Amino acid sequence: QDEADTNKGPYWRTCIRKADTDFDAAGGKQGLDFSQFPWDPDQPAVDWPGMNHHSQFKCMKIVADPDQPNEVQLAHLGANSIYQLNQCSADQSAAPITGAGSKNPSDPLLTCTARTAEGLTEGDVRWAVLNYRTYAPNLCGADPEVYDCVDYYLNGCVNECAELVKSCPTCPQTRESCPGYHEDPVKGQCADMAHDFGRLFCGCGDHFAGTQCQHACTDAELLKDPEFKVFDMEQETRGGYWMCGHISSTTYPAGDPALTGTNTNNETYTLRGEVPIAPTAGNQLEGGGYSIR
Repeated sequence: QDEADTNKGPYWRTCIRKADTDFDAAGGKQGLDFSQFPWDPDQPAVDWPGMNHHSQFKCMKIVADPDQPNEVQLAHLGANSIYQLNQCSADQSAAPITGAGSKNPSDPLLTCTARTAEGLTEGDVRWAVLNYRTYAPNLCGADPEVYDCVDYYLNGCVNECAELVKSCPTCPQTRESCPGYHEDPVKGQCADMAHDFGRLFCGCGDHFAGTQCQHACTDAELLKDPEFKVFDMEQETRGGYWMCGHISSTTYPAGDPALTGTNTNNETYTLRGEVPIAPTAGNQLEGGGYSIR
């Protein structure tokens, strides 16, 4: 499918997937044969995610009463369906991926175009890409040698903001990749981009700014757009204005910074002051030969 046909991003081409949770080792469900070869959490050092193509791409048959993972009712293929249907055709052939002249057979050139369910009836079969499905953050213990994660993944592309290195060691990025998020999720924010299949975006919480979310702003000084967004899907950045400051009746003239100097101990100081809009009460500052009111 082409991104222009679906108004979605291209991350579905390279995102990490896990074994489809519909798989039942004893059930023999159709379309999930390779689910028996997932990443093994008992061998966390193995850098292989498993055979998980089935978790994202499915050959779906429209039936009246689905009882297999590769079956779906026509009524469930509307605008908000979890599936993006494609109509595919095999045209010419290409040299095998092992190179021209190898003993492997040539590969067919497949062309797929995104389609709606309009005109489909029971018995029709379509190739489907699973749309992104978000899920809650996974929970894992601190011991790196023991796999004890509570994993909320279902199928399709992973939610990179829900994953940890421990729950998804083959993920190129996890919520631990966002500055400060793991230590302080209020300071650093992680947003999973629904339009681009769970790719993470690192941002700062409402009261923080900076490349590392290092600049804090109190409620009293925070000025922001009423529709401010930690992450704007269209711009892939913060959405709306954000300013940390307060109203004052004075300001520094252009090119005239705060007063600086050196005290009797040869220590550099900087003085910044203002006349506030409303009168305030404060304590006198004294010490080392100075007094400030």
